[in-house]
Amino acid sequence: MLRILVVEAVFSGATLVLSQAFMAMGRPGVVTVVQLTGLSLTVPLMVLLVPRYGIVGAGAALLLSTAGRFVCVLASFRFF
Repeated sequence: MLRILVVEAVFSGATLVLSQAFMAMGRPGVVTVVQLTGLSLTVPLMVLLVPRYGIVGAGAALLLSTAGRFVCVLASFRFF
């Protein structure tokens, strides 16, 4: 579980740092959409993975949703 959460923390930190560029450009809406994407991934993944895998499933759900936010932030740089 610790390894999963450490990787999740790395992705989360990178996403936070990269999203600051949009805040500096005066585009907080992009950051809002990225955060909503992460939330919309977290809830269904928790519902699917926690009953089956327990605490490891919760960590995996957080990791997958954070990786999704990271990919969204990287993709947003191409458009904005």
